[in-house]
Amino acid sequence: MQMIEYWEWFEHYKPLSNPLQDGTERLETYGKELELVVQYASMNNNHVWTELDDGSIVNGYHTVNRSCYYITKVPWTTDVEVHDEELESIYAHDDSKLPEDELADRYWRPENYLL
Repeated sequence: MQMIEYWEWFEHYKPLSNPLQDGTERLETYGKELELVVQYASMNNNHVWTELDDGSIVNGYHTVNRSCYYITKVPWTTDVEVHDEELESIYAHDDSKLPEDELADRYWRPENYLL
């Protein structure tokens, strides 16, 4: 498996903008965005990437421990894992340094989903 940095992945594979949500390339793991990912993966899985709960991004459509999906312009041809070493070194095992909104995005907590 090839390991690359996030910026290398972004520049090489060129993630596409989310057509259902302005200002992001991330596609959610539910609703219309998930339907779009599943449809695309069934036709062109080598353009689909899964961001895992640990922040790494792996090629292909995965349903376990995922936080979001990406669809890229350039297809993957070999197994690739993407890491953001700068982010990992800053926040490694110390969530007290994360801004509150990042904590909410990173971890499932019941209070984040109560109306």
